[in-house]
Amino acid sequence: SGQSPANMAEARTWAMDNGISDGTNIEDVITREQLVTMLCRYAQMKGCDVSDLASLSCYTDASGVSDWALQSMQWAVSAGLIAGRR
Repeated sequence: SGQSPANMAEARTWAMDNGISDGTNIEDVITREQLVTMLCRYAQMKGCDVSDLASLSCYTDASGVSDWALQSMQWAVSAGLIAGRR
């Protein structure tokens, strides 16, 4: 986004201030759902259209997608960010 944070704390604050992340679990690995949700929020912040949503019904693990991440996952599949075996 044109920002150059001096350290991870500054980057975390930026992400929280811009609604990209809630800043929790900073020592944990992130899930695919969390990453995709942050990417979708960033795209929205930058003014990108994230309304094109793909169906996940052909993926065998679609029922495991959390409700809070569903729309972001559908967007990521539609945008070609996520692909897998159907």
